[in-house]
Amino acid sequence: MRKMFFPFALLLLSGMAFTSCSQDEEIVAESPVMRDYQTDAQILSKFVDINRSTDEYYINENKRTSVMSYLTDNDWLELKKVSPANYQRFEKGLQELNDQLQAYAKDPEISKIVYSTYGGETYVKELNHDCPTEIEKAKYDMPLSRATYQSISLSSFVKSGFASFTAGSTIHTNIQIISFGYYLVELKCNTSGAECTNNHSSGLVLSGTSSTGYVAYTWTSGSASTFWDFTATGRTLSSGASVQINFTD
Repeated sequence: MRKMFFPFALLLLSGMAFTSCSQDEEIVAESPVMRDYQTDAQILSKFVDINRSTDEYYINENKRTSVMSYLTDNDWLELKKVSPANYQRFEKGLQELNDQLQAYAKDPEISKIVYSTYGGETYVKELNHDCPTEIEKAKYDMPLSRATYQSISLSSFVKSGFASFTAGSTIHTNIQIISFGYYLVELKCNTSGAECTNNHSSGLVLSGTSSTGYVAYTWTSGSASTFWDFTATGRTLSSGASVQINFTD
């Protein structure tokens, strides 16, 4: 009887161990895997919209797929996988960006604020501040085949840059921003040929949630010989982001 008991007990213990291991494997398999923030942020940036009545960015989960929005069915599936923690973190950063833009709207040295979202949608807020150096979006959003005076390059490591040169009354800035999250870039200009009221500068603020192609702006001073003095600052640039600004005639 004793000889029969030990093999039976050994078999019973083995079965319990196997069952325990199987349960552990099932628990691991069913546990959801939280993606890294950068991956979720790239998905959320596709669903950012602009509230033009309040001049604010917000996450629009009801954003419809269309040729203009560049959204796909897969983007919707990926949106459902975004973790609550990463969603809240992204939303908090977006609110901080909105707060900075609201402050810029009251800055007398800023002429325009540009809002951009995934797919190329752009909204320009005109501030109508009293700066005689005019800034207008150029007709063609591409690098112009003209002489380049100087360039400024910014990144998440290099947050500011400068460019100074003498030129005529009109110049162009060709700007390309590569970013996998929201960004905020300030470009200010002081000119000796066309100083603003109360010695204020003329400024352009660029904001958005994804990369842009080359976007060109025309700056006009009203003085045939102008000393152009630019300062560029990356107020908010995510890891891996880069900004290229070329100044052409």
